[in-house]
Amino acid sequence: MRSKLITFSIFITLVFCSCTPTNILQSPEITVYSTPTTTLLPSQTATLTKIPTLTPLPSQTATLTKIPTLTPLPTYISYEEDIRAFNKLLRTNGGCQLPCWWGITPGETTWDETHQFIQRFRDFNNIDIPQFINPDDSKVYAVDELFSWYSYAPGLDYAPTVEFEVHDNLIATILVPSEIVASSLPLHIILQKYGIPDEIYVGPSPHQTNDSRNLSITAYIIYQNLHAMISIGLFGMDDNRLKPCEPYPSEILFLWAPGTNYYLRYISEPDIKSFEQVTALTPTSFYNKYKTETRFNKICMDITDDVWK
Repeated sequence: MRSKLITFSIFITLVFCSCTPTNILQSPEITVYSTPTTTLLPSQTATLTKIPTLTPLPSQTATLTKIPTLTPLPTYISYEEDIRAFNKLLRTNGGCQLPCWWGITPGETTWDETHQFIQRFRDFNNIDIPQFINPDDSKVYAVDELFSWYSYAPGLDYAPTVEFEVHDNLIATILVPSEIVASSLPLHIILQKYGIPDEIYVGPSPHQTNDSRNLSITAYIIYQNLHAMISIGLFGMDDNRLKPCEPYPSEILFLWAPGTNYYLRYISEPDIKSFEQVTALTPTSFYNKYKTETRFNKICMDITDDVWK
């Protein structure tokens, strides 16, 4: 019986084994993870901030102030040509009216132009080394330098001196000596051309002495609108002490730049008197008396009182 059970068990085992596949691989347990769904957002396109276009500025080219170049003037090649040129200037005043003198106008003409004009003359182009003005006078009258030109007048064996005061390279004043004035613009010609003077002043001459027998005075005849002054030296002695006359042509012409008062240096002294204080004449009666005088007739003034004694 026991042998039968054993035999049955073996049989069952064999049957079971015959029904099961012989090659079985057990798959390991796999955990499946669900992939999360990614929601794609619209891409943010980068917005570039537009830089404004700069308007190019015009390039600043350095502008150099051009120093005017003077046009060369022909020079006179002989002494005779010099004299012919001077005689024409004496007759015509260089074709201009006061305050222009020989083509040179205070306040307008530069020293460079004046110097070029002088250098045209072959034998009359000497100029002194410039004198620098006293700083105090320079502040009052705004003058930097003084140039003296040895010029020409007929019948002389020396060269009369024309003086130019210069400020910032412009002619500030011109002083024309009596030798040249007598040959070109004597007082009666100036009176005829320019009329009644605006003002006349009288004062002791710089060389006046204390000698009671004589009286030396200077009359200053002023045309404000012309920026011109003519000074005349008068001299009286003994019985004619109070009736000084012009013993010889002695008119000096002084010209100054517009807007300045350079002439005041001559009439600002305490001894300077107005014409009416010293004489019986007025500017109008002086004009009427002397406008027809020739340069060969003396100019005389009656002094009403011995105001400078």
